[in-house]
Amino acid sequence: QGLSPAETDSSDENVPLNVFLSEVSPEDRPSFDAQMRAIADEAADRLFLEFKRWHARSGTWRWRSVYGLAIRDDAQRLLRVIGVTQDITERKVAEEELRRLNLELENRVADRTAELQQRVSEVELLNTGMVNLLEDVVRGGTGAGV
Repeated sequence: QGLSPAETDSSDENVPLNVFLSEVSPEDRPSFDAQMRAIADEAADRLFLEFKRWHARSGTWRWRSVYGLAIRDDAQRLLRVIGVTQDITERKVAEEELRRLNLELENRVADRTAELQQRVSEVELLNTGMVNLLEDVVRGGTGAGV
């Protein structure tokens, strides 16, 4: 469930980069840092990130997306990065649920396939026995040897 404007951190607007970065989850920091370095090194002027950020007011990790644009002076020195951030927690939770359901379905299909393969093997064995019995009867035997 998304957060209402009253539930968002007031620090979501005009937050200094060092404060913002301190709230990014440790597993997301490497990609975040790489994109920020690319902007600082003039290798990029735009960034797009999805990451988890600590939400102090709710006391939970919330998924965020950030679209950013580097603002440079005439000498192409980075002045600031402006951007838009959006809470995408609901989408990420839905994506994870979809992955979980797909995995569960794959497992169920694999189990059912194995069960059907076992039954096919049993039927083939039964068919082989019936063919042997019929061949014995056709050759004049009693079929009792099967």
